[in-house]
Formats: sequence, C-alpha cells, structure tokens
Amino acid sequence: MKAVVARSFLREFLEDHGAQASEPDPNRLFVEAGPELTESLGRDVISLAFNVRGLNEDPTSELATVGNPVFDRILELATDSGRIGVRYETSPDSGTRRRTSALTSAPDADAHLELSNDWSGFGKPFLTYVPLYCHVFRVETSIDDAADVLEVVCIDGAQRTSLPQTPDLVDRWMGLESEPETGRTVPKPLPVPEIILERAIEAMGKRLRKRTSRIRRTAEARLAKETESIGEYYQGLVAETRSASRRWVGGSAAREEKIRILQLDWKRRMEEARTFWMPKIDVSLVSVGVMQRPRTAYPLQPAGKPTPGKTCVFYDPATDEFSVPAGAQGVTERPKEG
Repeated sequence: MKAVVARSFLREFLEDHGAQASEPDPNRLFVEAGPELTESLGRDVISLAFNVRGLNEDPTSELATVGNPVFDRILELATDSGRIGVRYETSPDSGTRRRTSALTSAPDADAHLELSNDWSGFGKPFLTYVPLYCHVFRVETSIDDAADVLEVVCIDGAQRTSLPQTPDLVDRWMGLESEPETGRTVPKPLPVPEIILERAIEAMGKRLRKRTSRIRRTAEARLAKETESIGEYYQGLVAETRSASRRWVGGSAAREEKIRILQLDWKRRMEEARTFWMPKIDVSLVSVGVMQRPRTAYPLQPAGKPTPGKTCVFYDPATDEFSVPAGAQGVTERPKEG
C-alpha cells in the first residue's frame, strides 16, 4: 500500500474513532487519541511514520507497517470495526416536503391485500425500515490453484428469505447513509437474529454443493495421478529388490524383510496422498452488513381485538409492491388488474 493511501486511510479511520490527527510533514501522521483509542492502543499520543525518512525526522515515531505492535493494534481495531455495520438507504420520498406527505400518498392496503379470518384489518401506517442482512463468507478450498473467494448471502429481515440475486455489496454500501431519515421509526437490527443466521447458512450450503462436486472431481483426478506415480515407484523398488543379483546378508529372509518394509512404506505414502488430496472446503463468516431499507408499515389487526398488534406488512415505494413477512400467514396479495 502506498504511503499516501495508508496515511489517508489511517487518518480517516482514527478520526472516526474520536482522534484528532494532523500531518506535520508528508512522511508522518500525528494522532491525539480520544478515550476509545487510548483504551484500545494503550497511549493517548501516537506519531506514525510511513517510511525511513519519517523515522529519521522523529525517532520516537512508530513505523506504520505490519509487525509494529501499535500499527498491528490499529489494524486489529479496524478489522473488528468492519465485521458488522449498519447503513440506511434513501427513500424515493426523502425530500422534506415529500417525506411529510409520504403517508398520505401511501396505497390503501385493503385494496391490494386479502386477509384471512385471523385478521380483521389494518392499523394506521407508519414509516419505518426493514433490514437486509448481507453476510460475507470466506470460502477456502484444498485445491492449491483455487484462490479464496468471498461470497455474499443477503437475507430479508422480514421475510427471512435470501435474495435471488446478490447486489454488488461494496458499491451499494458506499452509496448508503450513516444516519436514518428523520420521521422514520428505526427497528433494532442487532444482534443478528439466530433465524437470520440459520437462513444464511442454509443458502450458503446450497451454493457450495456444485462447487463441492467440482472440487471433488479435481481432487480425485489428482489423487489418481499421484497414486499411480507412487505405485510405479514402489513397484520398481520391489522388483529391483527381488531380482538383485548380489547375495543378501541373512539370505532370502533378509530380502523378504526388505520387501515387507518397502510395502509398508508404500502403504504409508498412499495414505498420506489420500489425506492430502481429500477435498476440503472451509467456510467462515467474516462480516455482516445491515442495509436498512425504507418501507411503509401497515400493522395487522387480529380478529376479535380492537387495536392492531405488532405484526406488519410492508410497502416498498421504490417497486410499488407489498411484502408479507414470515409470521403473517393468512395475508395474500390480490391479483393485479390487467
């Protein structure tokens, strides 16, 4: 990483964590740590140098490179901070005037949805968010020439289903807001519900099935080639031992013992090859990003009760569609005209 890139990243990251940073020269970054960083890094003032020149200008500086204890603690803090995050999509009616009138322009849920006998109607709609949980998995395989990959699995927080298509998480995340819109209720998305994690793991498992078959075929082909080579090698040694013209000390018994040792070693090498080429896939969850998506919520009113409960259906103004969450059985969308 170039010094200018590292300096920019560190300054922005440390300031986001309450520090005050300045650049006395192009080779150094001077940091006055706030309480959070002081507790994490063990000091309240840090001078980071990005090259040898920076160290010569201030010998008390810490070299900003992997292996330096202070720099490694900063990287560890950055890694931990990036394991989970929450951002907010901007609604189509994000302007102040339009947001104020968003509820008055919301569709009539009764005209779009049919209710079973469990529900008698809808309460007053309100503006809220529905979380989309984007799980980032790292997939490592036992094939040497197969690079580790990152897989993104997105689970709808209301419907608890995975998206049919995975969005470009990096580009989309960079375009989101760090704060919610005024006037919207904000459901608490964390900690990630256990059912959401289970759905993500199930979806990831389905994706891996085809990949596992491919890896198994590759591993089996390489194992067959390896075992053939091992077999040829030891067959040659055994044949050479059997046909040796020189007299063995100890006679034929010594020769047979030598052959037995070769065969045992042959078996050991074959077992090692099978273990080495056994197809393996290691999957680890490295981070979760929560995208809060703006919705209009319609509380469902249980039959026989005067007031609506906490179960809601959601309207997406961007797609002009309703979605029914898990746990709201008995709500179906009416056929669209035309």
